Amino acid sequence: MDKWHGYTAFLLVSVFYISATEGLTDYRVTTILHPPLVMSQGDGNSRKFVGLLPDLLDKIGPMMNATFSLNHVQDNRYGTLDNTGNWTGMIGELVNK
Repeated sequence: MDKWHGYTAFLLVSVFYISATEGLTDYRVTTILHPPLVMSQGDGNSRKFVGLLPDLLDKIGPMMNATFSLNHVQDNRYGTLDNTGNWTGMIGELVNK
């Protein structure tokens, strides 16, 4: 795992339970890009997320017998309540699944 020094950070992510098969639990994690916590490398099918959050998920996955798929939130927002009463951003993805 990469070394992270001098950062105090609040990681806000949406976590969705997907399924459990043979004791392995799958989660979908939604986040925004926020260097050095979450950064993107590459494009399209070769897109990869790097940073503290992906490193952390790689380490805790085997301990939890879980897999995580990291996704970038579509509107690049943490989430607010809009004029129609619907949540946007990561909160909206969590509320609307």
